[in-house]
Amino acid sequence: MTAVHEVLDEVQSPAVDVRRVLTAVGAGDLRQARARQVGDGAWTPEILLIGTDITDADTARLQQLLTSLPRVSIAAVRET
Repeated sequence: MTAVHEVLDEVQSPAVDVRRVLTAVGAGDLRQARARQVGDGAWTPEILLIGTDITDADTARLQQLLTSLPRVSIAAVRET
């Protein structure tokens, strides 16, 4: 089983790159990027399925990934 912080490490770097691309082309979100036909690699969603307890630090990192602008294709489902 992979630790949550390891998964966040893997997802965070590409998300930062996608945000840079969206900002560089002046797209406020993925819909605008699609309409302009830019940022093709940004369209593939990352879906995180979390079935374990997660630390407060990882929760904060996850929230940052999900809410930072411009938004990227990341979703998280957590079993409670």
